[in-house]
Amino acid sequence: MGVVVLLLAGCAAKSVQRNVVLDSSSGKGLVVISVSHDRVGSRGMVGTFYMDRKNGLSDMTMLRTLGEAFPGVVKGSQFKDSYGQVLVLELAAGKHSMDSWRAARQAGYEITPSVDPSPLEFEVVAGSIQYLGNLHLNMESGKNAVGLTVIADAYPEVRDMRARDIALVEKIYPQFKDSISINLLPLGPWSAERGNTRFISPLFYPVTK
Repeated sequence: MGVVVLLLAGCAAKSVQRNVVLDSSSGKGLVVISVSHDRVGSRGMVGTFYMDRKNGLSDMTMLRTLGEAFPGVVKGSQFKDSYGQVLVLELAAGKHSMDSWRAARQAGYEITPSVDPSPLEFEVVAGSIQYLGNLHLNMESGKNAVGLTVIADAYPEVRDMRARDIALVEKIYPQFKDSISINLLPLGPWSAERGNTRFISPLFYPVTK
């Protein structure tokens, strides 16, 4: 008997090095985006937003509301009113998109859209840095069969949190002070047509030879 581990392809997004500089000849630009979820979700719940998934699972990038300080050890939040982080990403010039999302607990409980929502598209300009907004997961709590409070559903939205996010970025990257342009993703709820799916997915299952 063996086991098959279910893994998602793609890579987790990480911010660029502190000494990064803008270079139009590189064919790349920088985007600033924050990702977060309600505090009711606790640190045990991690939201994930998928970028450029339409190009294939191996090419997609995952933006997680809480990154890892070490393998298996979740970082603290950068925000006081929610769990989340600001990311400064280097991307190839051209069109990109946010394609879907997921909310999951370590125990395997997941909430995903039943059908992917319409993609949130944006364009990267070589040698520039722009702020796209805040992707936030609103958590809805409820009671389970034994009366315990659990996360019953999640609803993503795009918010303009430039005052908070850009201030954090300029502390870490002072070279970009007063040079970040604003190019917001469409603000408001980012909803799917057929609602969400909630299920418990196994981390692995037995396979018999």
